Amino acid sequence: MVGEFEELWQNFLRENPDVFPTGKKGAHIESLEGKLQALQTSKESVQAELQRQLDFFEKSKGQLESNFERTKADAQKQQEKAVIDKERQLESIRSSTRQLEENAD
Repeated sequence: MVGEFEELWQNFLRENPDVFPTGKKGAHIESLEGKLQALQTSKESVQAELQRQLDFFEKSKGQLESNFERTKADAQKQQEKAVIDKERQLESIRSSTRQLEENAD
């Protein structure tokens, strides 16, 4: 009968752990669990902020690369146009020089 009572009592305590106040160890464990939960919440918050910043930098990087490529292409077109204009000017000067030489003779 005593063994049966002890078994029932253990089952009751397992099913209702908050019936009796916790001792020092229990209070310490609860304190540690609270601190652990606070750390976990803080960790999740930091991870979310870091992910937000990473997303921002990836987006910014993509925009900067796109802008750079457009600027580079525009500069290359301007340079090609300038080269063509200079070649035309040189040809015009050559042509004028030939005409002057021919008229001088």
